[in-house]
Amino acid sequence: MSAHRKEWLWHETVHRYAASRRPGNELIGSAGRFALCICVAYVACFSMPVGHPYWVPLTVAMVMKPDLGSIFSRAVNRCIGTILGALGVTMLGVVIDRPIEIACAVGVFAARMPWAMGRSYLYQTLFLTPVILFTLDLVRTHDTSVLDLAAERMINTGVGALVVVVLGYLPWPSARHARIGPIFVAVLGSLAGYARDVAAQAPEETVSARRLQTYHQLSDARVTLQRALSEPPPAGAESWAWIPVMATAESIADAITAASAMPLDSTAAGRLSELARELEELGRGESTRAGVGERRQHAPTDPSSLSDDPAVNRLDDAIRHLRSTLRPAEAEESPAR
Repeated sequence: MSAHRKEWLWHETVHRYAASRRPGNELIGSAGRFALCICVAYVACFSMPVGHPYWVPLTVAMVMKPDLGSIFSRAVNRCIGTILGALGVTMLGVVIDRPIEIACAVGVFAARMPWAMGRSYLYQTLFLTPVILFTLDLVRTHDTSVLDLAAERMINTGVGALVVVVLGYLPWPSARHARIGPIFVAVLGSLAGYARDVAAQAPEETVSARRLQTYHQLSDARVTLQRALSEPPPAGAESWAWIPVMATAESIADAITAASAMPLDSTAAGRLSELARELEELGRGESTRAGVGERRQHAPTDPSSLSDDPAVNRLDDAIRHLRSTLRPAEAEESPAR
């Protein structure tokens, strides 16, 4: 392999990696909402006449942390867990007051943290609140009882959750309603255009621009899916069916990128054009949905349609697999018998 060819492959690999890691508009929007909420939280932190006001921005950061789950459900779970945990601390604070007893209580609640984190955010907050409040009660140097700490924790957590819901959730329809179907249709259209440009051996600038657009849309689709997974049902339950579909779409994008890194003969280019048309057909019409609960075997590859290019063959197989995981929306709307 010539030095020029190696340099070109190196630049293509770096460009592909950068394109796949570049955030899309959905991720940028989430970061903007987080910045707005954290700024308001710090204003409240320096304005509230309540002890430990740093719990307000801490609540905002924990509820809106970059796992991009459901903001509303995390805010509600944190409030409920904090209230229940603070009430537990209040009741225990009447019974135990010696440092050794408080230390034992902290150890018991801390030992349950790994189990709680695996269950839900509500359980995590429920067991974390006593650990924090009792620890502060042990190291406090001023005249503040554990009851005062519990009240401050509930007030600051409530203010932080209110900031998140009012400024980071309710004003933004995209944060409340995750419609994956139309977004995935746009992804299929971008994949089809990407494959068509590679098959036509378009200029490198055109292919690179199309690659960026495709990976941006895949990034937005991943963010939307991750957020929808933790939304209340039925939205969250239906979103699980899109996980294998999204993974297959990413495999298709990688296969097209692999095909663009190597020169294509006329046979491979013709087959790639046919696959681009198949992607267009899959994305034609917004009624395409994930086949919830279905495990259908995709049709075997026709030997006559195989290409000498392994990347094109891999793309062919990925599209067949994608077709087997999709179904028309009308199939779900048929009356039950």
